Amino acid sequence: MGRGAGPWTEPWSTGRRRAGPAGTGVSIPLERIGTLTDFHLYLLIDAVLRDHFGIFQDIGRKHYDAARKIMRGGRTGSSVQFPRGVTIRREARAVRFVSGAGPGPEPPAPRAILPGEGTFSLPSRGLSLEISRIDPSGIDLKASANEAFFHGVTFPVTVRNREPGDRVVPFGMKGRRKLADIFTDLKIPPRQRGLAAVFEDGRGIFWVPGVVTSEGSRVGPRARSALRFRLLPEKK
Repeated sequence: MGRGAGPWTEPWSTGRRRAGPAGTGVSIPLERIGTLTDFHLYLLIDAVLRDHFGIFQDIGRKHYDAARKIMRGGRTGSSVQFPRGVTIRREARAVRFVSGAGPGPEPPAPRAILPGEGTFSLPSRGLSLEISRIDPSGIDLKASANEAFFHGVTFPVTVRNREPGDRVVPFGMKGRRKLADIFTDLKIPPRQRGLAAVFEDGRGIFWVPGVVTSEGSRVGPRARSALRFRLLPEKK
């Protein structure tokens, strides 16, 4: 496809310059993309790759088609990888081109196996965890980002990173939902999703702090005891 400048380059708000420090990028507002024809969208992608990332080679049609799909109607957080480490990522109000040469994702935290009640260190997350059995009567059992109460949880409990295909029955619901869809609904950034701690027992996921608790581990009105999970900053 031919390359050239034109009015379709106006949504590119960063100006024309060669690739800067690793991890820098270009954002294009979605409202401007909506005014472009497919042909002008292709020319815009060409211009960004050439003038910001120094990529002068023609990019294959399959990459353009994948980018067009994301830019036209992709879900927030969806992305497509271009040659030479450039990623196009759909954000809430813009599409962002970033260089893969920047900082990569955080390495996954090792799994922690919790055998029972007590206090445990989660050093890779900078946290400590207190698990205690309480009488739930007269206590506000509303979960927060750092504390939650559960009934029926069995040990050992595993704390891990999220994995493809993770599902949970959210509190107050009947059907299972993909954890990835819950992250999307809450507009949690992709990098933050990779840092989320997933708590599961033999029945499955029952807590992702600050994100979701499981209906199956709800503390009902007749429960005589409950487990309190409390996250605290790890003391140095």
